[in-house]
Amino acid sequence: MVQITSRPIKEFVVYRYIKFRSAGELARRAVIEGSPMQPAHLKWINGIVYRTIYPAASLMSETLAKEFLDGKIWVEVEFADMPQFKGTVNSAEENVLLPIVDNSIDRDEYTLIEWLKKQPPPS
Repeated sequence: MVQITSRPIKEFVVYRYIKFRSAGELARRAVIEGSPMQPAHLKWINGIVYRTIYPAASLMSETLAKEFLDGKIWVEVEFADMPQFKGTVNSAEENVLLPIVDNSIDRDEYTLIEWLKKQPPPS
């Protein structure tokens, strides 16, 4: 019989956050840094369009792997204001239309975005 285990996220450790002047600038960054393994897209929650970036597997130490299994997630967040949800955003320089997912139902990331909105502008 197959066993199923659920290990919810207990903590996000935001090691860096970057606020872009516009959703278009964020879209451009996502397109430029995209890869075949991670197609470029953005997510939206409560007035913020964003993307989360997790440490590369090659950087995953034994300590980070243990923390991950214990529910501690290290993350970088890139974001911009977008008061109203839109299904796409244009990266004009690359002439690419990027999809945006309304991620409002994700309780964990909703909490992350609400925390982010309360932070001072990154320096």
